[in-house]
Amino acid sequence: MTNWFKALHQFLFRPFRVLAICLVIGFCSLLFSGNFIRLFQVHRDRGLILGQMMTLGTQISGLEYQLKMAKDPSYIERQALDLYDLVDEHDLVFVFADE
Repeated sequence: MTNWFKALHQFLFRPFRVLAICLVIGFCSLLFSGNFIRLFQVHRDRGLILGQMMTLGTQISGLEYQLKMAKDPSYIERQALDLYDLVDEHDLVFVFADE
């Protein structure tokens, strides 16, 4: 038993060996518990979410512009004229007969 304690005592007085063993044990515990895989998945998901946020930001700015334009009476009038084929009172209308 004393030889074992002597060997352990000599091993523990070499800090770089102890550090290397601790790093190997830490790496193995992270690898086998699946935390590395989860870390890579989180990193990938972060990229996807940032891309979606940029897309949504662009959509929001477009919708804000449309909302701003919808409050303008001349824009509403122009949309009504264009969408429903209406004419203004000062517009000239040509009617062609089908023959």
